[in-house]
Amino acid sequence: MSEETGIAAVPVETLPTEYRQELDIWVETSKRHPRDVEKCLKQMRDLVFMDDETARQCYYVIPPRRKKMPDGTWGLGDPIQGPGIRLAEIVATCWTNLRYGARIIKIDRVNWEVTLQAYCYDGQNNVPFTTEYLQPITIRTPDGIKLACASGSSIAVRNAVFHVVPRAYANRIYKDAMEHVKQADKKEPIEKRRESVVAYFGKLGITAQQICSVCQVATVAELTEEHLLNLRGIATAVRDGEASLKEVFPPQAPEGEPVPAPDLKAEAKKRSAKAAPDERQMLKAEVERLTVGLAGAEFDEISGEVGPENWNIFTEPQLRELVKRLTDYRAAKAEQGVLI
Repeated sequence: MSEETGIAAVPVETLPTEYRQELDIWVETSKRHPRDVEKCLKQMRDLVFMDDETARQCYYVIPPRRKKMPDGTWGLGDPIQGPGIRLAEIVATCWTNLRYGARIIKIDRVNWEVTLQAYCYDGQNNVPFTTEYLQPITIRTPDGIKLACASGSSIAVRNAVFHVVPRAYANRIYKDAMEHVKQADKKEPIEKRRESVVAYFGKLGITAQQICSVCQVATVAELTEEHLLNLRGIATAVRDGEASLKEVFPPQAPEGEPVPAPDLKAEAKKRSAKAAPDERQMLKAEVERLTVGLAGAEFDEISGEVGPENWNIFTEPQLRELVKRLTDYRAAKAEQGVLI
């Protein structure tokens, strides 16, 4: 098991023969055609500088959040800023001799979150990395689940790519992208850019007062170049699923009233008071986890032996039997060296 990721490594000898052969051929090909680092960096810059909007999507910002200071008072922490999903896609595409991807591990409809696993493998240097990422489901609908899976997969892949591609190179492209954005923004008057930012967030239901609160200024006219740069990064973070609008722009207290500090004890008590999920709901969530990667015919055969055609109307005993059969089926496939 990897100490860094906590994920058990699969011994190469247990992989199917066809996959091992394909992997060996790919590694040999990667070593016969090694990457030209300077050429890779040039291709990355060409893509980043293709247009201003592409460069603006290469970074994200999550504004500072309220936290308890050492003296007991409440204040703001430090903002989180870093290379975004678009930059990871550009880096992975241009670096060559990489394999990367993501898969869904579990969709938890009890706690409303998705667990995803991403990998990145540098065939030339024989550097593999696997990581897991937990993405909250903020919209509790089928489309919301799909959105959480898509955004979570992109974020997980980004994390894996930047663990394999040396950050010394990735950071150079990231800094170049930030500098390009700064220069591109100066082509427009700052007043016009302020109006554009307020109008953009206004379409999302965010008021100018909330924007000013996040930037710690009194009026929109006080927004500086740095504020506007961070607000663009916040827009990228929200669009990519790094953060939600509710997290970034918390509701404002009525004018003239101070914003109360969060009552951590009350919040913890509220969470613990929530009713535990019923047994049937937990069993259905486990069935969905165990069916990831299974072909439809395989699942139909297993579930058909337990009860009606639609497993969603199974009783609790039938669901428990289905979980047992799915667990045994996956274990049997693993013993045969078949990865699901």
